[in-house]
Amino acid sequence: MENELFPKRKNTRLTEFDYNTDGAYFITVCTHDRKSTLARVVGAIHESPETKLTEYGKILDEVINNIPSHLSVTVDRYVIMPNHFHVMLIVHDTRAIRESPLRSNRSVISKTMGYIKMNTSKIINQRYNTNE
Repeated sequence: MENELFPKRKNTRLTEFDYNTDGAYFITVCTHDRKSTLARVVGAIHESPETKLTEYGKILDEVINNIPSHLSVTVDRYVIMPNHFHVMLIVHDTRAIRESPLRSNRSVISKTMGYIKMNTSKIINQRYNTNE
């Protein structure tokens, strides 16, 4: 039974597309309830405002920079905003992944996003004794 308090989310994925296909993927992820927990915009408009990462944003930055040592993707570019982040992932040479008998049905993109979310949350919870 679906929770009627929340609207049904629209699926933004292409139903017939294989997300294990080599290529570049631009992904945006929002924070829970779109709270501004990752960064703060500082400086007035006429003073060239800039984004300063919070402690949570710095942890996310560390996790994103560790992706290539754990997964078969390259992080081309990313930007961390107050309540979301954008990341450009390059998936390359997925043939070895597809032929592996240990491969799960999850796509490389799904595994990468799971890695980011799980490790960021885990480190935040450990460092700050929270359950966010």
